[in-house]
Amino acid sequence: MMNRETEFGLVVAAATLAVSALAFVWLRSRRELGGHASAAPSTSADGPHAADDVEALARVITSEADRYSLAERRAIAWTVRNRARKRRKTITELVCTPTCGSQGPGRPFSSARPATSANLILAREVLAAPQSDDPTVGALAYFEPAVQDRLVAQGRPGYRFDSSALRRRWEGQGQQQLATVGAFEFWA
Repeated sequence: MMNRETEFGLVVAAATLAVSALAFVWLRSRRELGGHASAAPSTSADGPHAADDVEALARVITSEADRYSLAERRAIAWTVRNRARKRRKTITELVCTPTCGSQGPGRPFSSARPATSANLILAREVLAAPQSDDPTVGALAYFEPAVQDRLVAQGRPGYRFDSSALRRRWEGQGQQQLATVGAFEFWA
């Protein structure tokens, strides 16, 4: 027969074990969803990608193309991955340094909106895929001509070139259009 102290000690030990198990399950689920609970890397053909890169890429997909088709969102994700690789930066460094936010000087893509669960899954898939799966064939930049023209016509800050002028500018810099996916043109 156990005394009250022994019984109390066993209850505390069982509760501690249960809390530890729940914490483990929570951390593991956060890692699998690309959350910030762990920076454990996932692997791809390009090497390891931190969970923060999954989150940062999903934020870009959500911010730049959330209302678009899966093919368009996938192409946007590949372009971000390609740009980060070319600049020898992590995706987090490219789009969330010093913090996540709108596109602007030094930040080529917007990461202002929180990632959706669908875009976290897509980001993880793109980061894990071999480079040969890239539907943009190595694109480093993109734009949607209709949106570009509308933003220029509205006089929005940062939008000086309509789609025709932007194409001429990029061609003058030696870039070429590599792909069209849905409404977007992809360039490098």
